[in-house]
Amino acid sequence: MKANIIPKATELNRVTAPDLASALATPIRWRHKILALAQAAVPAKVVTAEERGHLVAHIKKLLKQEDAVLVAHYYTDADLQELAEVT
Repeated sequence: MKANIIPKATELNRVTAPDLASALATPIRWRHKILALAQAAVPAKVVTAEERGHLVAHIKKLLKQEDAVLVAHYYTDADLQELAEVT
């Protein structure tokens, strides 16, 4: 079944996306979920160098414990790429 991507006139009033063109390109059934997630998003916590060191050590320990590896793609955050390279 093809998703309806053309909103009804009454639905246009509820669009809160800054870019109406991108909002119209999003299937209606997903748009409300996406907007709800965006509104509920919490900014990432800024960690100190010491906290970062503890987190990296903990992640390395868990990876070794689970005999797992971390795979990071080129577009991943630099910290995750670095961690993937050393584990």
